[in-house]
Order: sequence, then structure tokens, then C-alpha cells
Amino acid sequence: TLPGESENAWRKAAPGTAAGTTSDNAIIPPEPRAARPPGVHELTAMANAIRAELIEAKGQKQPRIVPLPDDWRTEGNWLGHYGKYWMCLFAGRRAVGDMVWAPGPTGAWHAEVIGPHARRGDAIRFWLQDLYDGNRNALEIPPVYYQRCRSRDPRASLAGDRRVSEIDDHGETYPTWWQGPDVNILLTIPRGLFILGFYEWNYNGHTTTMRQRDYPITLETFPASWHYFAAPPRPGRGIQAVCYSKRAKVVARAEQNWHGEWIRFLARGPLVVAVRFCRNHSMNTQVAGAALDLFNEHPEPYFYGDNRWRSNLAVGRAQRRRRASKLSSAPAGKGSARQALRLTELSAYEAPKRYTELAGRYYTLAARSMLAKEGPEGNSPKAPLGTAAALARVEYRLGFFRRWQAAENQLGLITPAQVEAALRWDRWRESYRGIEAREIRECLRRLAKGIGTPR
Repeated sequence: TLPGESENAWRKAAPGTAAGTTSDNAIIPPEPRAARPPGVHELTAMANAIRAELIEAKGQKQPRIVPLPDDWRTEGNWLGHYGKYWMCLFAGRRAVGDMVWAPGPTGAWHAEVIGPHARRGDAIRFWLQDLYDGNRNALEIPPVYYQRCRSRDPRASLAGDRRVSEIDDHGETYPTWWQGPDVNILLTIPRGLFILGFYEWNYNGHTTTMRQRDYPITLETFPASWHYFAAPPRPGRGIQAVCYSKRAKVVARAEQNWHGEWIRFLARGPLVVAVRFCRNHSMNTQVAGAALDLFNEHPEPYFYGDNRWRSNLAVGRAQRRRRASKLSSAPAGKGSARQALRLTELSAYEAPKRYTELAGRYYTLAARSMLAKEGPEGNSPKAPLGTAAALARVEYRLGFFRRWQAAENQLGLITPAQVEAALRWDRWRESYRGIEAREIRECLRRLAKGIGTPR
């Protein structure tokens, strides 16, 4: 029985039959109902709750990195969705090194080693399972690299534009009760608010001990000036020491990833983060990729040049300071979806732990309210520009990337996925490493002029 109805309200007769019966004497179950949009009172209560959280968090020391809900929806389709600042396909360079795609202005430094509880001489293993693959759970190859591969290797066009590769701890050579060796990853995060993601796909985990892959994840953060070379006698010992220190805590878990899982964190840089993937009685510990994205869904170089981007950062910081200073003095008033969204976005900077716990619910309620006012096509050009842009932002935050891209196109914007699909290898450069940002800006100019329609 649905809320507010009598116990027998669902016993409705089909057309042309007696009450409570059908032609085959079966009772018709009720149709599912869509969730009702929140009213003014609910939106007001939501805005006041966020405001109270922000006032309480003011002056308190906030964590530099906190876990976000996992993403099972995106799978290996990261182009235009993840890695708009930095992306690493571990062992993607034919198992001799990591394939890095870095459009961001500063990039990120990373290193990986196995844990200390390993046999003498053992090391992290770069493993390439499939050079080219068409499975949507496999990570996509950056377009310019794939075009270069396709021009030289006929298998690339036949098999697909994805690659199944990973780093692992060689754990299959150890007993299941052996503690470790584990995979330890050290990563630098530049100044700003970022989404840090790690991709896990248990592509062969349906039989034997491979199906037991379930990794607890520990984190420890350090100042941006810290470097693992500061721990002699060997560089790897520095990573091992910090990943296995008493301060490192289990903050996430990599599980249920037979179809690809993004383990995500909200991180505020600059800092250095040490991430440990614990083997936990599985066959071995493997990690397929790592991605870094600015919290803002319109980053440089996909939407702005460097000067305009830095100006926007300064304006955004000033706006957040003004809103934070007015929290306690501003009257509550009637709540609205736009107001709740602004406060929710502010909480990501001022109270990140509470943001990660409540943002999903708040974003969903705000989107439901805006869609109810504007109709099912609330993010169409007919809707007010502010509402359409706000809905697009909510869809991006909730991980509905395809719907976000459609909304951005309706707003007249070229999405990162379209830019990356339009990039072309010029057959002269062996690698685009270090000049991705410049190539993206040039590609955007061509697209804006109508040259080279995105496929």
C-alpha cells in the first residue's frame, strides 16, 4: 500500500471486469510512482541544515581528503568524464611504463611500489592483458595515442580502442594467508579542490581466488614539500614507511568491480597523498588507472585559457569568502533549489566531510525541484539560462555524464568528450606528452569555427 492510501486502494479492477478481478482472476499491482519534488518548506529546511553545518564547521580544521561515493556507472569510458586534469593508465605503454594524459597546467607526479612484506628482489609488476580491446569496462586509450597505434598496427582497428593493463603486487606467487605485498601509490595533488579517482576492474575475477579481490584502501597525507626521496636508503622504502604507518586509516574499499568501479575522493591541494591497496587474501592486488579532476566542471583548457581561468579562480574564491561571512547574519527566507545548490557547493570547500555524506541527497532533491518547475525538459534552451546551467551541474556532480554533455550542448558549449574525439595525430610527433593543453586549445578554435566536426 502506498503512503496516504487505504489498504485496499490498490485493488483496482481492469476495464470491463468486476471490481477486484481481471479476465484471468489476477489482481493488478499498482504502477510505480515517481518521487514527488520537494516543496518550499522542505527546501527551506534543507538550506537551513546546510547553513547550520557550515556555521558549525567555521574555524574547525577540515580533512584534506575524504572519500566520495563510488561510481559503477561510468565504467571505462573516462574520456571527457575523468582525467580532464591528469590521467594515468597503469602499464598502458605496452607494459613498459604508464600511459599518462595530462591536459592540466601543472600535471601530477606519481610513483608506485609494493609493500615491505615481500620476497627479496620482488617489485611492482606492470602487466598488459590485452593490447587492444573493445570491452566497455576496459579503459579507453587517449585518442592521439590510439590513432598513432592504428596507423602502425592493424590489430588496433580490428580489436578496439581500449587497453586492459594494470600494476599489481605479484601476489599470486604468495600464499593466500600472506599479509601483502599490496600496491602502494604516491601522488601529488596541486593547489585547488580536486576529485581523485582510482579505477578497478576485476576482468578475470569469476573463478578461483581471483573472485576474492576485495581491497581495503588506506590513506595518508603529507605537505606538498614532502618527497619520498627524503627516506633513505632506497626510494621505495619512503613510500612503504608512510603507507604502513600507524596514522594511515582504512577509508575506502574496492569491491564489486566485475564491471568497473571508480573509487573517488574529494581532495584539497596542495598535498602529497599515499594510497595503499591491501591484498586482503585475494589472488593479487591490481589497480588499472588513476585520474585527477578539478572540482569545477568547466576546467582549463577545455573551457578557458590560462589567464581567464586564473581570473575565474580569484573571482570564485572572493565569492565563497563573501558567502561564508554572511552565513550567520543572512536571514533564512524561503528556500529554493538554487539557494540549496549554492550552499551545497560551498560546503565542499568549507565542510568537505559533511559534503561527501549529504551532497548526493541534496543534489537529487534540488534537481527534482527544478525539473518540476520547468517540466521534463527543464534543461532545454526554453528553460531560464541559470536553471539549465544549474541542472547541468547537478547531473555532472551525480555522475550522469551523458545527460550533462547533452545539457552542455544545449547551452551552446563544446564538451571535453567532443574535444577529445576531434583531436588528431599529426603523424610527426611521437608523443603528445606535455603539450596536451596546447593541442586542446587549438582543437577548440577549429571546432568553434566549424572546422572538424566532432564525431
